[in-house]
Amino acid sequence: MQRIKKWIAVAIFVLTAMSITSCGPDSASGRKETADDSDIESIRELYMSQQRDSAAETERAPAAETAKESTQTETEASEIVSEEAISEDQKVLASGLEKGAGFMPEPEESVEDIVITGDIYVDVKNQQLFARDSLIVDRNGEVVDEYSDLVCLENGYLYDGYCCAEGLIVGEDGMIRLLPFIELGEITEKLLSKTSGDHKKEAYLFDSGYWRILVKEDQLSVNFPSDDNIKDCFDQILGENEGNADSFSYNPNEETIVFGFYDVRLSEGELNTVVYSMAQGEFYLLIDGQYYEPSDEFVGHMQDYGLMEVVRAQMRGFWKDLDNMDLIEEDLKKLDYNELENALGW
Repeated sequence: MQRIKKWIAVAIFVLTAMSITSCGPDSASGRKETADDSDIESIRELYMSQQRDSAAETERAPAAETAKESTQTETEASEIVSEEAISEDQKVLASGLEKGAGFMPEPEESVEDIVITGDIYVDVKNQQLFARDSLIVDRNGEVVDEYSDLVCLENGYLYDGYCCAEGLIVGEDGMIRLLPFIELGEITEKLLSKTSGDHKKEAYLFDSGYWRILVKEDQLSVNFPSDDNIKDCFDQILGENEGNADSFSYNPNEETIVFGFYDVRLSEGELNTVVYSMAQGEFYLLIDGQYYEPSDEFVGHMQDYGLMEVVRAQMRGFWKDLDNMDLIEEDLKKLDYNELENALGW
């Protein structure tokens, strides 16, 4: 419709121009004259220009639609690519999350090298034997032919058809272990190979002549002999006093070093012990049964003096002695006052 209007306007413009040119009065004589060639050519050029503009606009309309469609197509393609990229990222992220959450296949379990000696007590000590479906198996779950004559009873004992294996029991985790008093008997036997044993005042003692293990109903400690360096250290910070500590004890269960005092008064009350936590690397004061944090001056003095170096020197000797008896610190923690009588028969 708009294009038709433009064509009508052009036609009216041409007719008007021709009328004015051919019929207009002459300014000098009033005579009627025909338009010359240059005027006609100008009108023709104007007409053709209008036609070209109209045709160009007509052509631009579908071209614009095509361009718009092309742009839209490119945008959609870009969005698709973007979505695919996001999708890939999401897959990678999901894959990572799956691995973290344990959804990916688990790696194959490594098979341990198993050494079976044929001596059931040695193999039990080496933690190689387990019970499964009443059968004796190794750590990899394979049936051990050497012990095919043994079955595990419901009560946890091993039975060979005639009697139960002496001193062996199956734990809740399925591992076959020595009965506690049997294991304790072996530990004390090793201790007594290098120490002298005694039972007095509701305590069991294992004395090496240098250190002494004290086992009471509610206490396990390794006591070390007097050392002038320890007393000198506390004399310098607390003042010379006969009640200042000159020795220490070690508690394997709590991993603490304890220095004992008597008749030593502080402003807060009577000093009972100075405790050093090996796990935390910190000192504590036990005053009238209450724990306090020592002052920076007190801690600084302990460190400057090298108190813990004196302690560690004695502890190293003790650990070396344990190793020579084929014992470790975990063995000491199994020393139970109530079970020692069964193990030792004292």
